[in-house]
Amino acid sequence: MKKMAPVSIRLVDNKQFQFGQALKPPSNHWSEDAISAAKKWYVLNVKNFDPLSMVAATLLFEGSADEVKLQEKRLCRWCERFCDVHL
Repeated sequence: MKKMAPVSIRLVDNKQFQFGQALKPPSNHWSEDAISAAKKWYVLNVKNFDPLSMVAATLLFEGSADEVKLQEKRLCRWCERFCDVHL
């Protein structure tokens, strides 16, 4: 497997995660609200994440759209293989 080299990796603890959620700007359309509510419901009720202990990681890739897509695909496969995460 080729090397994955994100330009940036940021780890966020629960306090930072909650703060970031509180700072989200209001949406511009009801459909954005519905999608956001559905995502939140899925994460909390299907995946059973605890909102008081959730953390996050963000990764930034650079390159053409195809290169970024390939890097993301490789990262997802790596996570599924080594982290018991199914994306």
